[in-house]
Amino acid sequence: MAITTPYATPQQYRDALSLDRSDDDAAIRRNLETAARYIDQRLGRHFSLDTSAVARVFIPGVAECVRSAADSRLLYLGADIGDAATVTITIDDDGDDGFGSDTALASTDYELRPINAALGPEPRPYTEVYLLDSGTRAGWVLGRRVQIQARYGWPSVPQGITEGCIQIAALIRAQGPRALWATIG
Repeated sequence: MAITTPYATPQQYRDALSLDRSDDDAAIRRNLETAARYIDQRLGRHFSLDTSAVARVFIPGVAECVRSAADSRLLYLGADIGDAATVTITIDDDGDDGFGSDTALASTDYELRPINAALGPEPRPYTEVYLLDSGTRAGWVLGRRVQIQARYGWPSVPQGITEGCIQIAALIRAQGPRALWATIG
């Protein structure tokens, strides 16, 4: 699924640059999409929320999934979970690299972290899964695949990303004060 969501609307773009004409909205939207994909690529993540849950596979012990070798209960995802309500975690218990016959963890077996990610004025995504001491698992098994089905991305686009998208689109369109300095500076 290709991500085509711009992080700003043509109206937000026009408001930021004090523009009145709306006859160029289709081109502005394309430039905002280009700016958004540039931001995604530079930051290594996307800031829109998947429209439906997607299953991804993680392997504890693989470089991107290990933050602390001392804690076998912590799985660093290297991905952003934007909606905790859609999370289903299944461990490949039988080692067949599939998840059809394996049982999903109960939501009481794990905790998404950072704990307060969804709170505050600008909600953030969850990036780690911690197996609770009170759960049914003692820790992640190194090399044993874990499937996490969730809506990935950010709960909402951060204001700074929206503003950055507008500024990059303005440079692409050679509009705004930064574009002027780029051409004469």
